[in-house]
Amino acid sequence: MNDFEKINIWEKMEVCLVDLGNTCKYDYYIVENSKDLKEAYRDFRKRFNADEIEIQGISHSQYITDYLEDIFELIEEIKLVNDYDIELKTVIDVLEATKSIQDTKKIIKDFSYQYIESNNKECAFIEYLEQIDYLRDIPERFINYIDYEKLMRDFEIEGLQIEEVNYNNYLFIY
Repeated sequence: MNDFEKINIWEKMEVCLVDLGNTCKYDYYIVENSKDLKEAYRDFRKRFNADEIEIQGISHSQYITDYLEDIFELIEEIKLVNDYDIELKTVIDVLEATKSIQDTKKIIKDFSYQYIESNNKECAFIEYLEQIDYLRDIPERFINYIDYEKLMRDFEIEGLQIEEVNYNNYLFIY
């Protein structure tokens, strides 16, 4: 097993840097923050005498590649301002759900997200309702009559985003 197979792609990323002046020159690096990324650029520039360098491959989607530096800056800013270590996986999950780096920054900074582990989306939604105490005023005898699927649809129309981020784990963005 090589070093690339050993890493957890949610904690670290494998990136491929390419010399745009000579696409035959490329190399892979493991990064987990903007310092690592800058170090990779420096190393690549020195080893290949490259002027124009671009990230052309990453262990996540191309969309993430476009915002890699923003992602690392956001993680560092959250740590600096809030003294809180946010996981790289969380930022990537939110970015993939929103498809907007600006929305991602706002959601992360406002802590407008949470993960719920559940068997399916509807069960995760019911857990969310319980966590926000949404059902507190409904008498117990009427709980079985609630159409959670329609209620979930209404919440989603009003802006709640529910994404399955991996097996039995759902990201709620509100």
